[in-house]
Amino acid sequence: ARGQIQSAAVAAQAFALLSENGRWNEAREALADYERLSPHLPPRRHDWLNAQRANVEYRSGSRREAARLAALVDDPFHASFATQLLGDAARPERVELAVSFVRQHFK
Repeated sequence: ARGQIQSAAVAAQAFALLSENGRWNEAREALADYERLSPHLPPRRHDWLNAQRANVEYRSGSRREAARLAALVDDPFHASFATQLLGDAARPERVELAVSFVRQHFK
């Protein structure tokens, strides 16, 4: 749909779905489409775009690029994130457990 409908909102939704499913290369393309379709982004949306790009690069293993992008975002979390990314990566940063099904009981 992204190829036929030229909408920044559709590109942002596609990014959300792709990143949720760990399809980082396609998510990167969706962000590029979002930027191309949004020529006059306000500063807060530009921060959002850089934050999402930093996340994509981090998840793709590009720590330096993720740090560069995170440093562009105007908030303390991303400033700290950028600093940590430039540090030592010796310890495991993320552990993901495959949980196929979780049953919830409400009483």
